[in-house]
Amino acid sequence: MFYIFNKDGEMICHCDNMPDDTDLLSRNEFFVESEELNGHLVYNFTNHKIDVLPTKPSPFHKWNGSEWIINKEVERQVMPMIDQRQFRLTLLEYSITEASVTKKVKASEDKDVLLIEWQYSTYFKRTSENVIKLFHVIGIDTDDAIDDFWNKAKEK
Repeated sequence: MFYIFNKDGEMICHCDNMPDDTDLLSRNEFFVESEELNGHLVYNFTNHKIDVLPTKPSPFHKWNGSEWIINKEVERQVMPMIDQRQFRLTLLEYSITEASVTKKVKASEDKDVLLIEWQYSTYFKRTSENVIKLFHVIGIDTDDAIDDFWNKAKEK
């Protein structure tokens, strides 16, 4: 079996026939011949062998040498939207009432836009500028705190 890797050592495909070196080099790719392997394969530039890694959790994860990690900004981009019910149930877990949110929004600098966002949104997107402003207004004002809230809400 021939395994084709990109310049970062990530396997991009495999084939039974010997690949064309010239073609691969033109794209900064290379191949390694090996017995058939199963799993997520990466080329180890230190020992010049193929490492079989645990299953990659998502296309956005990168291997850091010992575990799969994901860039927080990328992770936020792919977080699922949450609906009004999930949002409001999670607020209750934080002891934040609908009335207190409305009061804080009405007192905020962006009250007109945030009031519409709060009262009429069917779904909330994690990376929406207005949603982030809404969180800041109600006192959940760090990215990690918003992520924690979001992860709790999406389970409801």
